[in-house]
Amino acid sequence: MKKTFTLYVCLLLTLHYATAQLPNGSVVPDFTATDIEGNTWNLYDILTQGKEVILDVSATWCGPCWTYHNTHVLSDIYNTYGPNGTDEIMVLFIEGDPSTPVDALHGIGGGTLGDWVKDTPYPIIDDADGSIASAFNITYFPTIYHICPNLIINETGQADANTLVAFGDDCQRAFGANNAGIIRYEGFAGTFCQTASILPTTTLQNLGTDNLSSASVDLLLNGQLVETKDWTGDLTTYQLAEVTFSEFSIDQSTEMSFVVTTVNGTTNDEDTSNNQLDISTLLAPDYQENLYTFEILTDEYPTETSWEMRTSDGILLYSIAQGTYTNASTNYQHQVALPSDGCFEFTIFDSANDGICCGYGNGRYRLIDQQNNVIFQGGEFTSSAARPFELAESAGINNNASIRSSIVEPIHFCGDMEYIPQVSVQNIGAQAIETIHFEVMDNSTLVYEMDWQGSIAPYATQTVDLQTLTLSNNAELSIHLTQVNGADDVYTTYNSVDVQFIKAPQTLTNTLQLSLSTDDYGYELYWQLTDDSGDVVASGGNTTVGPDGGGQRVASDTDPGAYGNNTTITETIEVPYSSCYDFLLVDDYGDGLEVGQAVMSDENGAELFRLSGNFGTEAQSRVDVALSVSTDEIEALNQVKLFPNPAKEQSTLSFHLTEKTHLDIGLFNVLGQRIENINTTNFLPGLHNLTINTSKIYPGIYFILLNDGLNKQSMKLIVH
Repeated sequence: MKKTFTLYVCLLLTLHYATAQLPNGSVVPDFTATDIEGNTWNLYDILTQGKEVILDVSATWCGPCWTYHNTHVLSDIYNTYGPNGTDEIMVLFIEGDPSTPVDALHGIGGGTLGDWVKDTPYPIIDDADGSIASAFNITYFPTIYHICPNLIINETGQADANTLVAFGDDCQRAFGANNAGIIRYEGFAGTFCQTASILPTTTLQNLGTDNLSSASVDLLLNGQLVETKDWTGDLTTYQLAEVTFSEFSIDQSTEMSFVVTTVNGTTNDEDTSNNQLDISTLLAPDYQENLYTFEILTDEYPTETSWEMRTSDGILLYSIAQGTYTNASTNYQHQVALPSDGCFEFTIFDSANDGICCGYGNGRYRLIDQQNNVIFQGGEFTSSAARPFELAESAGINNNASIRSSIVEPIHFCGDMEYIPQVSVQNIGAQAIETIHFEVMDNSTLVYEMDWQGSIAPYATQTVDLQTLTLSNNAELSIHLTQVNGADDVYTTYNSVDVQFIKAPQTLTNTLQLSLSTDDYGYELYWQLTDDSGDVVASGGNTTVGPDGGGQRVASDTDPGAYGNNTTITETIEVPYSSCYDFLLVDDYGDGLEVGQAVMSDENGAELFRLSGNFGTEAQSRVDVALSVSTDEIEALNQVKLFPNPAKEQSTLSFHLTEKTHLDIGLFNVLGQRIENINTTNFLPGLHNLTINTSKIYPGIYFILLNDGLNKQSMKLIVH
């Protein structure tokens, strides 16, 4: 639960496939918000007054945010250029994490690094509903933006005061009476295969002091005029309007130009520097080979990188998930087989939005053919980079399949386990797959072979069930796909998947000892123990976090049940009956136990499992409790029944004795505490029925324990 950061940004717990942050040169989205002093601010109102805006989107728990805040760069800018200075620049602070309580801004409670309000002269806005951070697609803190009066936004990074102020030198400002400019294009741009359909839309802005009532905009393709749009309306200074042209198709590399030719009925535009916007489209190259190698050299943060390759229809062919690469500055290679002609697109992602070159290492990626010719390469991008290319007149691949299953975590089980291997198979060949030959291995020893029959169309994916296995001990299973349509699979990459099975440790006692050592943020922890029916038999820690609170960041040290920091908590858990018990440890922050640990032992001191380290939002383990509860243990006892169960008002315990037996029968809660003596006497041989009154006890899980002085037998009782 480390919250002292060495990176320059704090990453939000979001999927890195989400929309990236606003690119430089975008038109800023408007917002209206009230600061913590009760003052309301509208972004566009500030900008249309001709002022620049510096926006600091941070989080109270973010170390780099706190460090930058305490440089007082923004305070200095506000004092010099703000309302009490030259009144040219407005500074706004946005607390962008909606899970952060407003008290955290004042340094109160958990999840904050100090008092953010003290000595801060500019407005502070608590984005309680996350609407501002969402509108700006914030993916890391701090994000510092400079916004020009004409609504154009640029991310600055954690720059010094001079650098931030200098961003204003590039702002387009109102000049002259008649002045219109094109500031944005929406539509297809970049590389395409075969043909591309384009519906171009441009954004027209009034950059003059007079209202803009009309303008003519030309669309040129490769220097040739193809369409003119005459716009009419009424725009005040810096207001925007969209101009949409007709849809058209291209089949070659094309240069599109959008040119303002008239403004308010005259060709006398007083500033022509913003009258033309050029957009390029590039026809992707085509290749003939079916087999390629994708190479990637990771940067200093390899776990941030992932990639995928899809068909032009969006079908996923290959992918590497975020977190797969673990070694920095390391070369990885992947074989990529493409079945037939078509358009394919490779996309690489970086969750920190800084690419793989060149700020934190000199990473790169490239796709090469079998002669080592480079199809494409790169490394400098922000959140993602897409590279389409075309396969034409290739030989094709007929028999090629891949297993798409990906099981990372081991499967823990109790007793004997019946397991049906299930794999997801994708056809990466040019013809339908009708038969597949599988081999299942355990520690390199063949367990069985199986032939599957069916039909999988090219590019389609189908789930295949293999033969049932009964596992009694630890197993390292490998499932291999060896043949397709009666022939060897052409390319064996991605043709196997490994599954690890770990038999849970077993104890013959019903007393478990949990030793939980917390780190600097003990209040973020919650744990629970559940039986094989999913019922909670014991729990502890912050109840606000609960079993579903991993990564929620809502915990406070004043929450019910919250543990102290850097302490060791010892819990004795009396489990009521034989079962496969699941232990769940949850961390509210989402970074596990940096220095603490959770150790479960039995009453004899034998360690059953240990959880520690940065496990993320939750860690789990399992223990097999096999109590001496069979009817053979109490030799004279048989035909034991408990009905109804679950019970509401009462339940009946029925049992038969073959001989006179002294029994102590009690009702116990899940902590092992006796809450009622049912009967203690010498029972004669024969059938006995004992009524248990459950009307006055709280709903929950209990157990009936029968004890003859030597052996015990227990039965689970659920009370509604």
